[in-house]
Amino acid sequence: MKQWVCVLCMLAAGVSTFARTVEVTVTDRDLDLPLEGVLLEHRGGEPAYTDSDGRAVIELAQERVLLQSSLPGYDTRRVWVSADQASVVIKLSLEGVILGRELVVEAPQITREQDETGVSRTVDRRTIDTAARQGTIEDVMSSIKLLPGVGYAGGWNALPSVRGGHPLEMSSSLDGIYIRTPYQWGGAFSIFTPQMVESATLNHGIFSTRYGQAMSGLLEVHSRDALVDGLQYESAVATSTADFFVQAPLGQRAGFHLGGKITYLEATFAAVGADEAFTDVPYIRNTFGRVQWHPGERIHSSLTFFAGFDGVGMDFSQEPDGDDDLGSDFTFDWSALNSLAVFNLRLLPRDHLALRISTGWNHYRDEVSVYQRIYGTQQYSPGFFDEYAALLDGAESVELDLVPIQGIAAQQYTILQLRSEGDYQWGRNHLATAGFETTLELHGNSEDFLIYMDEKTESGFVYRQARSQLSTDGNRILNSGVFLENTLSLPAGRGEYRAGLRLDHSLLAGDGFRVDTRPVLNPRMNLRYRLRGDEESSLYAVVGAGLFSRTPLLSAFVQEDFRIADLAPERNLTNLAGLEWNPAADWRISLEGYYKYQFNRLYYHVDFGGDEAEPDISTDGIGHVLGTDVMLHRHQGRYWDGYLSYTFTWARQLNPNDDAGDTVWFPGGAPAGRWYYPDYHRFHNLNLILAWRPTPGISVNSRFSYASGEPRRRPGEVIRYPAVLPGQNGGDDVVLERYARSDSYSDSLRTDFSIPLDLRISFSNYYTNSRVQWEYYMAVENLLVLLYSPKTNTQFDPFSGEDIAGSDEADFSIGMPIPSFGFRVSY
Repeated sequence: MKQWVCVLCMLAAGVSTFARTVEVTVTDRDLDLPLEGVLLEHRGGEPAYTDSDGRAVIELAQERVLLQSSLPGYDTRRVWVSADQASVVIKLSLEGVILGRELVVEAPQITREQDETGVSRTVDRRTIDTAARQGTIEDVMSSIKLLPGVGYAGGWNALPSVRGGHPLEMSSSLDGIYIRTPYQWGGAFSIFTPQMVESATLNHGIFSTRYGQAMSGLLEVHSRDALVDGLQYESAVATSTADFFVQAPLGQRAGFHLGGKITYLEATFAAVGADEAFTDVPYIRNTFGRVQWHPGERIHSSLTFFAGFDGVGMDFSQEPDGDDDLGSDFTFDWSALNSLAVFNLRLLPRDHLALRISTGWNHYRDEVSVYQRIYGTQQYSPGFFDEYAALLDGAESVELDLVPIQGIAAQQYTILQLRSEGDYQWGRNHLATAGFETTLELHGNSEDFLIYMDEKTESGFVYRQARSQLSTDGNRILNSGVFLENTLSLPAGRGEYRAGLRLDHSLLAGDGFRVDTRPVLNPRMNLRYRLRGDEESSLYAVVGAGLFSRTPLLSAFVQEDFRIADLAPERNLTNLAGLEWNPAADWRISLEGYYKYQFNRLYYHVDFGGDEAEPDISTDGIGHVLGTDVMLHRHQGRYWDGYLSYTFTWARQLNPNDDAGDTVWFPGGAPAGRWYYPDYHRFHNLNLILAWRPTPGISVNSRFSYASGEPRRRPGEVIRYPAVLPGQNGGDDVVLERYARSDSYSDSLRTDFSIPLDLRISFSNYYTNSRVQWEYYMAVENLLVLLYSPKTNTQFDPFSGEDIAGSDEADFSIGMPIPSFGFRVSY
């Protein structure tokens, strides 16, 4: 009983507990010589290095662990080790190039978390170098978007759908602390640059109760280790970006790293003739760093920080083409600031007890302003003049000078977080985890837009101005959670059983209102069991089930006068089963099937009947998701590695409340009162990632995807109609010739399929008799766009009825492949 009380009361995190020791010997596979300095790591345990005889003693955190061994110049290898083994021999294969008499190699990087079928997928630094160091902006999300279970999001979009969930349902964390908005350029890219990331784990199965505030997935990002033996430096200059990274020791028990990135897209936009439309070409200015200090073997601490600025400014005009034409002015400005700091303290007070305390601070602010002006002469078309002559009173044209849309919106928040958890090993095979977390969000949001829109009246259409205002300065959200979990390692290394319970609660308060939700219970369990095979070749079965919840992100924008009866946390129940086959040490084949029931989904209508828009919020939305993920993965190959993945997803949702109309405002354009496919849904996603190294110093990386189309609304005919523009400043009313097209939801119509192909070729070597490596690379994004481009419905100008050029593109595209070139040097 005392042990359980201790578990429930302890603070902090970490996954290091110890019970058994195993002697490990590492040798060169070809020469059969002992290897000194090999790094041995496993999840939850302290790292160890081999001595001059190639030996090291490791303490196992569980009955059975996956041990990773790495040494600069050799392929990294992973083997299963059980507590009943007295010793283990590992043989490593050489990977490197001989320059004269000096062996020059590139050290493979370490993955903090391993793939767990049914739970998560991890991309390590090697995978990041294959899939993320490509394109105009290098982004770790480029690797995440290609994992099984992740829907294709298109170019310049870092918000994918994960296993049928809305893109906003994927949460993110950095070094254990949640990040609400880890994006730049409004979601085009993430803040996670390859230089700052050691590994990234997408938890999209039945993941641990240690984490809450996540629905369809949690992206768990780990910063690069700052503890190094000597100075390391890396910098690069490319077509559109420049970055640097430096890390160095601070004595024997401390170290730091510091990096940054800037973009300069002027040349890229000038190449396609788009630079004149920008007052500020899209820019990013980021810096990041980490300091680690280990004053003793049982005390580890780290401080991670990030600060980023991004924005874009546009200003372009179209002059009237003659005396009977309309001209337009358009300006758009966006700017954002995102800064955060994360402090972690890890303690090992006893051999069977590991504690961790994490605190975080995150401040974010963005501001957007938009202005459009329409002016000139609208000449009535002959058909319109003949049909509505009685309204026009003989006039053949109308003079216009109006602003269809203008306004400004600002969003800012500060988030304070505290997380405390601990692990306790009891008995021989049990690992208990307990802890709590609390997050306080302080929001200040404002919006003021004037928008002209058509209002249907008994006498016809009126083109009138409506105002949309929002002010939520002082909104506060307090999220709290406690969790308890136990992991059982099955005898003889047969597998693992994990079960846990999490209790989450949210409180929303603002100016004149308070919404106190009921606490929700989120139990989760999964079982991983080895059906056959041994440590080198094995077949596993995985089953699991769990409940997940999250406070709706739109809670930050709630006001006292909103029509809202309840603000329950959004939830889903997930059931999963799968198989994992490891036919050889460097091959893995996995198959997963899952079903999710979504409930308490938030959606809302907007009532434009009055002078101001009024939202009507509901939280009774439901949904069903069925899916299958298949992955064939070859990792750590000497000449090539990569993976092939396929995802099938079936997702249907229902917004029951149709009192305010048959279409809801959010999710955008979804129907009310009937089942539908969400607008981000794709049935099929196929990804092929390959890294080929035909000879030392040459690397060819490619990524290819096939994605079936997204739902497309059924377009009606474009119709013209008269709309009365009320007199401005005491003037007379005038009649406008307007065009509109009604569309409706369709279960059968889809956009065209997408087949993006990106390619990167690099040449690298070391300067003679030095540790300085150079690399030249060339890359091309969307290589097939000249042959094929997916299409969707065409948009049109509501004043002329003419199609807008390029509006039928289903994916982001500039109409040509995007090339990039760069030079990188590292030490």
